[in-house]
Amino acid sequence: MWQSPGQLSEIGPIPAAKQRHSPNLRKSVLTALSTAKLACPIDGLPLKASDRSLICSQGHSFDIAAAGYANLLPVQLKASRDPGDSKAMVQARRRLLDDGVFKPLADALADLVLQCLASAAEPDGCVVDAGCGEGFYTDHLRQQIRSSRPNNEIQVVGVDISKWAIQSAAKRYRDVAWIVGTNKQLPIEQDCASVITSLFGFEMWESWFALQRSGQFVITVDSGTAHLVELRELVYDDVRFHDAPTNTSAIEAGYRMTEEMKVNYKSTISTPSLLRDLLEMTPHVHRSKTRDFDDDAVKFPAQMTVDVVVRAFMKP
Repeated sequence: MWQSPGQLSEIGPIPAAKQRHSPNLRKSVLTALSTAKLACPIDGLPLKASDRSLICSQGHSFDIAAAGYANLLPVQLKASRDPGDSKAMVQARRRLLDDGVFKPLADALADLVLQCLASAAEPDGCVVDAGCGEGFYTDHLRQQIRSSRPNNEIQVVGVDISKWAIQSAAKRYRDVAWIVGTNKQLPIEQDCASVITSLFGFEMWESWFALQRSGQFVITVDSGTAHLVELRELVYDDVRFHDAPTNTSAIEAGYRMTEEMKVNYKSTISTPSLLRDLLEMTPHVHRSKTRDFDDDAVKFPAQMTVDVVVRAFMKP
């Protein structure tokens, strides 16, 4: 929570008997947040960790929550009282991702991020997952970066506008800097976002172009023509097929596309509850027919097509 200079924190010291995390775990959280090159959302100045807060040189202070994240979304940057995914949507996403449906996509994304990091040749930058959700892809990136680049100080930052998503991520994955924030104004220091990833999200090309320096990258993941076609056939009487979004906005902002690849595979949905979770985490839930999926509607295990387009864009 943001506090003006001199304002007392709403989250005071936690008595030792009530602390939920070990001292070592708390230290790891502070380390992740303090090394992530975060910027104040009020004035853009670097944020430094001090006790249980992130503070800029102008005195703007943001509490570090007991769960291990910081809220860098002041009220003036919020479009609604509780923006982003709801708690129920976050829980559905967690259950489905835990089942491994999108693991091959996570692997392909990590491979491309490592390729872009090698091209950028930055030993101490940040990989920023913009719209990170409950953290599955973000932590997978962290694991692959640590495994492949053990001597580099690349920090992974997960940013999402949903406090429910960030709370869920921070409670499970401890070595990522988790931030409640907005893609419109990523709270990262100028020139420090080596790679920005955006999965099925809302890219802010002009502001990201201004944030990054030459040689840094944005990687996007978008639905392809056949993505989740079996689910759409259950939801709609007339399924419409659409190509992945164009890269026009990225090019107009000044980026150059350096890589484009398709990731296409069949994954298994084992139960009706997981199918409902899949529906819950897609836009189709808002336009679905008023019916539940049960054993009579679908034969389980059900095959589901994952069809996405992954692109890398570099700032020249």
